[in-house]
Amino acid sequence: MVRAVKRRSEHLAEALRPARGQNDADHPADRIGARLVVSPVFVVSASARATEALAERLGAHPEIVAPKGLRLETLSVEPNRDYSEAIMGALGLDREELDHLLWDRVLHHELVRSGRSVIVDTSPANALIWRRILRAWPSARFVFVTDDATGDPAVQAALHEAMGELNGVEVSHKALTADPGEEIRRVLAHLGLA
Repeated sequence: MVRAVKRRSEHLAEALRPARGQNDADHPADRIGARLVVSPVFVVSASARATEALAERLGAHPEIVAPKGLRLETLSVEPNRDYSEAIMGALGLDREELDHLLWDRVLHHELVRSGRSVIVDTSPANALIWRRILRAWPSARFVFVTDDATGDPAVQAALHEAMGELNGVEVSHKALTADPGEEIRRVLAHLGLA
């Protein structure tokens, strides 16, 4: 029985593998790690109210879609057969990469549906998963939103760690409230939309 499952896994993996001789450069979507959305924007914040204020203003831009509550970290792929993981492994896809492909497809779906060119994910958990976001999208862009209000210490620490390690633009909730036009112009300039 085990040999039969292993043999079936090998046959399925071979059937799903791209044809020999194909040039990956000619088929970028077939490359492992290729993304439909190359450089999405992620808001990293410890404050939901600050994130919402920024999302509303960015979403008003004609090129930006900023859907609420994507919460990518809650979406995952779970192979449901013993041999499924072996087949995906033979294709070079581990569970994390399968999750990343799903996340990418969700972002792409929203971009196509909206007809816009830039997607901004404002999920509150981005502060806690920024390393994983970076593994999924090495070209991701980041906007850091700071708020004087006290929040979850773990999220605050993660935000400050991300700010120390990633390139991005920092926006304070206080400045966003006092002079939203100037702060949005800075963010748009960072995103190449000024």
